[in-house]
Amino acid sequence: MNLNSLLKAATHILRKARIDDARREASALVTELLDIDQLALYTRSQQPVEPGQADRALNAARLRAAHVPLAYILGQTWFMNHRFKTGPGTLVPRPDSEVLVESALEALLDSPAPDQMVRVLDVCAGTGCIGISLLLGLIEHGRPAELVLTEIDSAAAGFARQNIKMHHLEALADLVQADLFPTVKGLRYDLIVSNPPYIPSADIAGLMPEVSSHEPKIALDGGPDGLAFYRRLVATAPDYLKPNGLLLVEHGFDQHQPVLDLFARDGRYDRPLARRDYGGQPRVTGSRLKS
Repeated sequence: MNLNSLLKAATHILRKARIDDARREASALVTELLDIDQLALYTRSQQPVEPGQADRALNAARLRAAHVPLAYILGQTWFMNHRFKTGPGTLVPRPDSEVLVESALEALLDSPAPDQMVRVLDVCAGTGCIGISLLLGLIEHGRPAELVLTEIDSAAAGFARQNIKMHHLEALADLVQADLFPTVKGLRYDLIVSNPPYIPSADIAGLMPEVSSHEPKIALDGGPDGLAFYRRLVATAPDYLKPNGLLLVEHGFDQHQPVLDLFARDGRYDRPLARRDYGGQPRVTGSRLKS
């Protein structure tokens, strides 16, 4: 078997299982598992593939055909142009969440005190992709920053720790295993950012099988109306925010107004903001703690 025939065989397996964009996903499996670049699939298409390597790639294609998330099979994914380790027990990072990072960066870089230390808290951190990408963005812009990530699930917390280490951020980022907020109060943050569970409990079974059968329910289930975690975040964040500090959250496409209403009813926030995702859907909502 050569590279070309291996790619065709993997693509066939995925198409037969009706995997969307089968050719692209087969290319990703072959290139990652054989440690070659995409260009090699075309410039070296007739290059022989060792039987063991071919079997490994085809077995991976069969896993993907069973709707195991691609990121779980490869053990990694890309987010904000950064590589993140991921696997069973984590929510797979999604492009929509990049809007949350971009919105947070815009808010923080707009500060009139560019030399002041920026403190960020990422709640329900999962793989840590949101908080870590935000910290890397602040570093890239020359802003001094510190990051705390909280995650209740042991498996997800393990991946977050690996990603902190992979990006060499041990001196600037700390992972606390906790239910939403750190158990030790006192430190106040300029920004609290979160992509909490927001799927209504009854809707989870109807999601695509990659999500409903493989991604952890603890990272999906937002309670009967999907808003359980937003109520807790809005109610408790003032204990951890600096005056004028920003709470910024990702949510479902139809949850902007309910989340905005939570901020308004609380009474301790003002200056709301909202952002749409790349598909034009409302995706990020936030508000600042009154000074």
